Amino acid sequence: MLLCAALLAACSGPQRPAGVAAPDAAAPRSGPTASPPAPIDLDGTWVAAGADDRLQLVGDKPAFTPAGRKLYDAHRRAAARGDRSWDATRRCLPPGLPRVLAMAQPFEVAVDPHLLLMSFQLQRLVRFVYLDDAYPASGEATFLGESHGHWVGRALLIESGNFRAGQVLDGTGLPAGARLKVSERLELADDGTLVDHVTIGDEEMYQRPWQAELRFRRSSQAVREDVCVERTGLRP
Repeated sequence: MLLCAALLAACSGPQRPAGVAAPDAAAPRSGPTASPPAPIDLDGTWVAAGADDRLQLVGDKPAFTPAGRKLYDAHRRAAARGDRSWDATRRCLPPGLPRVLAMAQPFEVAVDPHLLLMSFQLQRLVRFVYLDDAYPASGEATFLGESHGHWVGRALLIESGNFRAGQVLDGTGLPAGARLKVSERLELADDGTLVDHVTIGDEEMYQRPWQAELRFRRSSQAVREDVCVERTGLRP
């Protein structure tokens, strides 16, 4: 937890996207204020339970658009002959969202009223989920996108967008377009499992939104250094 706690301390205050002027500390703020303290304890280390780089579908299967079907079928045909060149993680690029959550490597979570941090062992990626209005949208497309959340009862609702194009949603090759939107509802089950109800919206690749579910269990594993070029054998 040391890394995540240190990052949270450094980012609280709160930190702003590049180009956004610092507010006047003495000036009153209008609009919503910081979120209340987290109603559930998410702090600690978590690992996906049985996901194995696959989204666990809930309800109907994804209904592809013609463009989405063409791309998905191309990924599956290539994978069947041992060609995974469509998978950018093979080149040590980040896996994106929600795929990073489905990979069987631990990640740390730390929460304060302004910010939820997920610090992943995988490539030492860090996801920022902003919990108040002090973080305006930057508009910059990134691998993990931009995430904003708020508490509704004992559930954390997160909306994410601004993803870089050309990613896949999991290791099966489910495609993602430039207008991908990921909605999440995180809540603790009675057995202590963290459940992430995921809704995928991407009008370029899918005819309608569809759902998946990820489950995480607490872990005593330490979040360790991960050097992708060493793990994969790539030469920098």
